[in-house]
Amino acid sequence: LTTCADNSLPLVNKKDATARIYLRNQSLLSSNLSGVPVRLHIFANGVEYIANATGKATTSINRGVRDAAEIYFNVNFNNDIAVSFYAEVDPANTISESNEGNNRYPASGTISLTFRRRDTLKIVGQRLRYHPSGYAGTQNAAGWAVNGGAADYMEQLMPIRNNGIDYSIRSGYLDWTAALSPCSSTTGGNNQHALIQQLNSLWILQNALSWMFGSDFLGAD
Repeated sequence: LTTCADNSLPLVNKKDATARIYLRNQSLLSSNLSGVPVRLHIFANGVEYIANATGKATTSINRGVRDAAEIYFNVNFNNDIAVSFYAEVDPANTISESNEGNNRYPASGTISLTFRRRDTLKIVGQRLRYHPSGYAGTQNAAGWAVNGGAADYMEQLMPIRNNGIDYSIRSGYLDWTAALSPCSSTTGGNNQHALIQQLNSLWILQNALSWMFGSDFLGAD
């Protein structure tokens, strides 16, 4: 991501977002100053929203350290919308400074970003009963990822709104006896592709002929 331009990642409506305002202290008399008040002005659909936070001003900005004033918000609109921002540091001038005129970012105007509408996803989990020759581990798939944790994690990483993944588990287990590991081997790789192909076939059959083959995967992405 270091090669991506600023603000180039997709921003999504109805998804929790964070604005981080990094503070730099240019005073020659002190290095760091904690508890600096920050005010973020947010404009959307003709309405101004104001959020306040505090951060730590340092002599140099290090985005790898959590010194920033962090403001959490959610752009809760149904369609694409342009949202504008500007930040004020020490908005009430409670901190004595040699220059009170450089506490706004940007110095004039606003930063404008577009938050996009995104469709939801329906995902159906298919558990395996995995027992290839020589395998002595757990056979029936279970645990955090299977029970919805992976879908929750995917929702956080992907440009999908909060609660945008409808996840369910198909009843029963798919019996699988072909070894899926080692992944680097030709056999393991071929068997993984075979499993994916079988899952795709199940999806096609249940969506195209749900009246005949059931409907566990009906409507799933």
